[in-house]
Amino acid sequence: MDCRVDYIWLPIDRVALLMNKNLKTIRRMVDAGKLTALKHQIPTKNGATIKTFVLATEEIIQAEYDRFRDSLHKPELYFEEEIEVGVQSYPSVFLVYYENGNDLVLNSSEKAGGSDVSV
Repeated sequence: MDCRVDYIWLPIDRVALLMNKNLKTIRRMVDAGKLTALKHQIPTKNGATIKTFVLATEEIIQAEYDRFRDSLHKPELYFEEEIEVGVQSYPSVFLVYYENGNDLVLNSSEKAGGSDVSV
């Protein structure tokens, strides 16, 4: 990560894991405006897929740090991008997969229920 980063985005399923909440609860929090989310295309082995990312709050960042500080796992797949919010652009990083193989993958529970809020 070479640039200054204003926003960190994590996959919605990882946020559910970090916050010890059900995926549907996280979707409801997004719908209620308590969390900000967007859909973003990410590369896969077979091309690309669209995944929902949640803007990491201080609580989520701390949970992510606490979970991985002892094992020192770093993201295997992440990308940096300028995200436009209104008329401003913010340097952002999207953390996708971790090298330990225990990353969360898109599954049927993520496809069901709730809608996403765009920034």
